[in-house]
Amino acid sequence: MALLEFVRDLPRTEANIAAVLVDRVDGPAPLPEVRGALERLIEAQFVRDTEEGYKLQTAQEKSWEQEKRGFDPRPKERKEIQREILAEIFGEPALKTYKGLRTFSVGVTVDGARLGGEGQIPLSVVVAEDADERARKGPEIKDESRQHEYTVYWVFALTPEIDKLVAAYHASQQMVSKYQQVQSLNKISNEEATSLTAERNEQRRLRSRLTGKLSDALAGGQGVFRGVTKDASDLGRTTPEVFRGLFDFAVPDLYPKLGMAPSRLSGTKEAEEVLKAANLGGLPPVFYGGEDGLNLVVQEGARYVPNPHAEIAKEVLDHLKGEHSYGNKVTGKDLEARFWDCITSVDR
Repeated sequence: MALLEFVRDLPRTEANIAAVLVDRVDGPAPLPEVRGALERLIEAQFVRDTEEGYKLQTAQEKSWEQEKRGFDPRPKERKEIQREILAEIFGEPALKTYKGLRTFSVGVTVDGARLGGEGQIPLSVVVAEDADERARKGPEIKDESRQHEYTVYWVFALTPEIDKLVAAYHASQQMVSKYQQVQSLNKISNEEATSLTAERNEQRRLRSRLTGKLSDALAGGQGVFRGVTKDASDLGRTTPEVFRGLFDFAVPDLYPKLGMAPSRLSGTKEAEEVLKAANLGGLPPVFYGGEDGLNLVVQEGARYVPNPHAEIAKEVLDHLKGEHSYGNKVTGKDLEARFWDCITSVDR
């Protein structure tokens, strides 16, 4: 490592360090031995893992690391970090689409704590400390999903590596917070300022690794909806694929009338065209039958006429009749609120 620090543009990774230690052209790289040695050197605070790879610690860095190790997260702080990263993962648009036609808002709770606001898909994420606990929680979640039939459940297990990353990220946060305050008071030394800059980079690196590992753990979990379980391997490979598969499975039951309007609309263009049309034979495809149509217009002989029996039209008409017979006044805004979730596959 001391030699490699002088070599520019060569990251000091485990593989590169092992390659330097090969003493015969036909000999294997001692990668397992290097990994073991690095773990012991890190534990003894002689070496640290940085963005440029492993490096020998200076006396100042060793002192910094010793102080950082004094920040051990409490269970509450561990949970808060996990929820913060999970909120970031579930904030990705790729996790919130249904068959590419509509973006849903996913209302995520983690162990009962809500992340953000309510959503059109209630998703309850259950975090198990390890694989054994996940297996024990399985029957409980299955029973609970039968009682809460409009909630989609996802249970996954943490790993020892995630636990270590959470602890390291917490300690890094505390050091950055502490010395940023010292810096704001102009009481920071040059050595501390250098270490603070390096720690900010380390915090970003740890957060990125933690996000990746939590995402991988999520992608190895199991979904439960109305007592039916779905293993991640049956839904997809990557985290976005897995949750798209889960929502594809659950959404048709959450929104049983979703199939009424499978077509995309450009906005108000279609409504204007039908009002201006001299005849109903040249309208956009959405007005006619077929896979992409609403069947609002049908052909009778040589003429095209409105179809009063169209499923979506009948749904709206029945609602209007029911509200008027009850004495309620129905506005366009009321109709939008009432039927928005019935036509969630139609773009606004």
